[in-house]
Amino acid sequence: MLRKVQYLFLRHLLLPRIVSAGGFE
Repeated sequence: MLRKVQYLFLRHLLLPRIVSAGGFE
């Protein structure tokens, strides 16, 4: 379960960068 939380946490940090770079929501 910790693995899932870690994945979500990384996703939460990386997602804004991807959206900013890609320009899509």
